[in-house]
Amino acid sequence: MALLGNDLLILNSSGTALIAGARSCEIDMNCETIETSSPSNGTARTYLAGRTDWSINVGYLVVDPLADLPRVGQTVSIRVKIRDGNSYLSGSAIFQTCRITATRGNLAQGTFQLRGSGPLS
Repeated sequence: MALLGNDLLILNSSGTALIAGARSCEIDMNCETIETSSPSNGTARTYLAGRTDWSINVGYLVVDPLADLPRVGQTVSIRVKIRDGNSYLSGSAIFQTCRITATRGNLAQGTFQLRGSGPLS
């Protein structure tokens, strides 16, 4: 069964959706690599895993710009869950950016980014 975009939920620590009306969600997890090879030990490079980091970007329809969104700079505990599934990832993140864009005659849209602070596990 394929995962659909509306099956991915970003929840706060109490288990309610961090934001209603999410249109898109992107989870970005990265790991640094540290080269351990040297020119004297062959032609193939070798690496060790280094530090990790992660972020979540969400696009949403703005219904109430003063709703219960965290404020920029605030640290929040979150859970990333697949709807109707039992597995989820959890972590602590800093509410890093929030942008609301509105053009005359169209629905206001917003984006925000959470920057992970510690592991997402």
